[in-house]
Amino acid sequence: MHQPGRGATGRPLPLLLLFLPLLMLAAATACGGGAAEPAQQAQPPSAPEPIAPRGAVSQPVSFTWKQVSGDWIYRLIVTDEAERPMHQQDIRNRSSLPMTPELAAMMTEQHATFVWSVAIVTPDGRHLAESPRVPFSLK
Repeated sequence: MHQPGRGATGRPLPLLLLFLPLLMLAAATACGGGAAEPAQQAQPPSAPEPIAPRGAVSQPVSFTWKQVSGDWIYRLIVTDEAERPMHQQDIRNRSSLPMTPELAAMMTEQHATFVWSVAIVTPDGRHLAESPRVPFSLK
């Protein structure tokens, strides 16, 4: 009768042979040869730096920021001062977006100060880094 941990002769197997499959699996996983997992996107070196608009500005308005190195998706985020979302738009590898006519009309109608920031996001929308929030209004 065969007993686990013993060879065909009934003698105990060396411990190395018992643990060899586990060692091989650990080595393959450490070298990237294990089960395929989704690739993790590297963290950005820093958050994008907002440039304009700042303060009271005249139309037309374009949101501009200093890009960070790498291939990133930038998300423009515009809120009111109470941080209620007013506009959001994603763009890949660019450092500016013009204000949409709809947002300009809403801002003109409300005569309020708004706040904008730009974030680096993953394709599934997870925020990796976000710029400081910058207040602005239309003259």
